[in-house]
Amino acid sequence: MSDKRTGITVFSGGTAANSLVDVFNRIIGKKNCQLNYIIPISDNGGSSSELIRFIGGPSVGDIRSRLVRLIPNPSNDQEKAALKALFEYRLPGDPSKARIEWLDMVEARHLLWAYISSPKRELIRSILNTLNLEIVKRTRPTSTFNFAEASIGNMFLTGARIFSGSFESAIYLLSMICSIPPNVNVLPAINSNFTHHISAGLGDGTTIAGQVAISHPSAPTALPDDVKISLATPSFPPLLHGGHGHGTPSFFHPAAMAMAMHDGGGNKLPLPQHLTVSSGSGSSTSTVPASSV
Repeated sequence: MSDKRTGITVFSGGTAANSLVDVFNRIIGKKNCQLNYIIPISDNGGSSSELIRFIGGPSVGDIRSRLVRLIPNPSNDQEKAALKALFEYRLPGDPSKARIEWLDMVEARHLLWAYISSPKRELIRSILNTLNLEIVKRTRPTSTFNFAEASIGNMFLTGARIFSGSFESAIYLLSMICSIPPNVNVLPAINSNFTHHISAGLGDGTTIAGQVAISHPSAPTALPDDVKISLATPSFPPLLHGGHGHGTPSFFHPAAMAMAMHDGGGNKLPLPQHLTVSSGSGSSTSTVPASSV
């Protein structure tokens, strides 16, 4: 019997240490102890970016990646192999085709369900349908969810968090479905139902906000969901308008605005005349001078 007071704790990113899972499994097998993975929830790129933008909550991609990697002996068990394939699966890159395939998934018509037992299939489907209902409730003519390249595992964890009201419970449920050994735990660096981002301070005093902007700068992705800013000046620099390929604009958190007030040559750009600021819950909207943000 393992001693829960001793064991191994690994701090790592999502995919970085996946190649070491087998090594750690052998170690705890010999030592008969607990193994804890502490995983960050700050990744605001890829499939996680769209879930953060539209639904809010913590980034789940790195957590999902580690849980699926921990499925024991998937090559020797048909159902475990099917669960691994399901939770690793990504919808097509075309938004329209992705939406159609998503409906096939939640309505149990997709081929990926073929080797998953009925009890597990219906449990997983109920969680995916919980998320689907939330997406339908939030959809507006000017704001739709982009299903392109969405990870089914990420969708499941988000739906389970919405259903239970607890990120910790969502991780536990996926662990149970995937038969993760009880002496192995995957824990978020912050147990939270809210979005968290990391920032980097540079030597010149500027701040870069968001994991994607730090690791591989590109067009802005999801930033904190408690404040959304729509730009009121059409001539504002294209960088700030971003976009997700389906008519829904990107939004900038006030803390990140200062970074975008310069062009590539270091010249300061004019602020828009005003900014429209609304809460993430959509409960209030106000227009304020740009200088006050």
